[in-house]
Amino acid sequence: MDNWLGYKILMQDYFSILGVRRDASQRQIKDAYRRLAKEYHPDVSSHPDAKKRFVEISEAYIILSDPEKRRWLRSDEIRKHRERQKQAAYEAWVNKQQILARKRAEAIANSDYAKFEKSPIYKTAMALNNVYDYIFLAVGLGVTFGPLVAWRDAVLRDPEMEYSLATFLGPMAVGAVFTLAIYYYLFVLKRENQQNEE
Repeated sequence: MDNWLGYKILMQDYFSILGVRRDASQRQIKDAYRRLAKEYHPDVSSHPDAKKRFVEISEAYIILSDPEKRRWLRSDEIRKHRERQKQAAYEAWVNKQQILARKRAEAIANSDYAKFEKSPIYKTAMALNNVYDYIFLAVGLGVTFGPLVAWRDAVLRDPEMEYSLATFLGPMAVGAVFTLAIYYYLFVLKRENQQNEE
């Protein structure tokens, strides 16, 4: 296909512009063009975008009236070409994001550590880390005291029923061990490691 057809022809669906099927005959294309040209010619149309629409219709007719171009537009080649263009655009975007991230990472690596600790990216990471620590601790406390709350609610709901606290002590013990392990790991070991690094 000639290079002049280029990018624009690939982005236009000329068959849709004329309102014809992709397998339309030359006669059907010509009839559709005449009908739309009469409707949108700027001299007779009151439509606000008449001139723009008339140009699109005429462009579509010029392209589709050429049998070679019409045959090419009907083929799978245009679909494949569009897919290649989309893939190339996506790869270019990914490449650009990688370059930007690499530049930012290099700038961080070139800065001294004291300055890095004051950077927004480091402060955000540390804040999120602390939030996660407290979330895990809250989960542990929930597992520990959840059975106790369930036992109290059961007793309040049906005071005559005998609920053994021992039934709820097992899950509470598991929760307590879990909470202590989380606390030790997050607030003792972590702090010791940080102090050793300093």
